[in-house]
Amino acid sequence: MSSTPEDSPKAKRAKTNNDNEDKDNNNNIYEKDDLLNMYMSLHFPLSSDEASLKKENNGVILPHEHLPLHALGFPQRVAKLLHSLNPVYTNGRALDVGCAVGGSAFELAKTFQHVEAFDNSESFIKYA
Repeated sequence: MSSTPEDSPKAKRAKTNNDNEDKDNNNNIYEKDDLLNMYMSLHFPLSSDEASLKKENNGVILPHEHLPLHALGFPQRVAKLLHSLNPVYTNGRALDVGCAVGGSAFELAKTFQHVEAFDNSESFIKYA
């Protein structure tokens, strides 16, 4: 009886790990398209027409009477606030933990020489 590379214990473990990751991503709310669309809208409001958000929502933000328009561009505003505090630059680097789709990371890159940004959501990182 011959054995193929796919039958090796290492290959079986890798397949099991990939199957588990796929299952986890299907159950992870941060991998859902609806949430990704909401984050993209909030992080990059210039890509969403405010008038269309108010009337039809285009499936981007959960439709309700009081859309969180004040939240649009929030990550960029936080990054600008950090810069306005005139931080003492020790190495010109910034760390963005939980960067989502990168709104604050891109804004920080305008001020800092190097920005490290990471998030647990594969779909957020893919679209950042």
